[in-house]
Amino acid sequence: MSTPVEMQIEEIIATCGGDLRGAVKALILVNEQLEIEIAKLQAAACHCATAATKH
Repeated sequence: MSTPVEMQIEEIIATCGGDLRGAVKALILVNEQLEIEIAKLQAAACHCATAATKH
């Protein structure tokens, strides 16, 4: 029986036409985008927290 993670891995590989290198590359690119989004959200949260303490 496959776990949810194993099923996701198979889906990603299938999406990349069975190309493992392509699947890893896609995951790295997605991870980079998520890291950028996290940084933006952290900056916004910090800005909001700073603004709230000034009032």
